[in-house]
Amino acid sequence: MMVIGHEGDRLQVYNPWGYTVWVNEDDFVHGRLDSIGNGVPTELTNVRLPG
Repeated sequence: MMVIGHEGDRLQVYNPWGYTVWVNEDDFVHGRLDSIGNGVPTELTNVRLPG
């Protein structure tokens, strides 16, 4: 997964299975990704920032 967009308090998340979903920023920050559904993993395992 990769955050590819931001609008207000929502983040656009790209799933490598070929689709994107919008999630609430607070849910993303606090690891509540199970609210998304669509097979998106419920836990973050890695964060990579541009160097």
